[in-house]
Amino acid sequence: MFRKLFAPNLPAARAEFMARSQVPAAVQVFTTPLTAAAWKTKPSWAIVAADDKIINPDLERW
Repeated sequence: MFRKLFAPNLPAARAEFMARSQVPAAVQVFTTPLTAAAWKTKPSWAIVAADDKIINPDLERW
C-alpha cells in the first residue's frame, strides 16, 4: 500500500526502500517543551498535491 498511496510515481525498488526505511519518531519530539513557535519568525512554504491519496488537498490548504 505504501507505493500506491505515498509513491505511485516512483520505481518499485525505490518505493520499497522508502517503505522499509520508515522509523518511529524519537520520544523527544513529543516531550521537549517549546519556547517559541517557529512559524511566527521563520518563513515557510507548502506544496499542495493535486492528486494526494493520503490527505485531501482542501484539508492541506486549510
